Amino acid sequence: MNRKDKQKLQDRLESSQELAGSIELSGRMRGPWAEVLEEVTGDDDVYAYWAQLDDNRPSGYKLVEHLDYDADELDLDLKHMIGGNE
Repeated sequence: MNRKDKQKLQDRLESSQELAGSIELSGRMRGPWAEVLEEVTGDDDVYAYWAQLDDNRPSGYKLVEHLDYDADELDLDLKHMIGGNE
């Protein structure tokens, strides 16, 4: 994913953010999937998930949570297909 696409993904994620806080891409990539770190204002935790651009969706992206820190692109695609997050 090039710099322009990373910025586009971050902009789309931020535009749909429901709670006050910050969203940043960690820099970890798995194929088209980018790891996202989200911090909610007033919450001590940082939430991590994976997202990729998808112009066919109303949100402009798809995302999935995966418990395996070393998940690869296939793991993420499979998780998304069988019940990942929208």
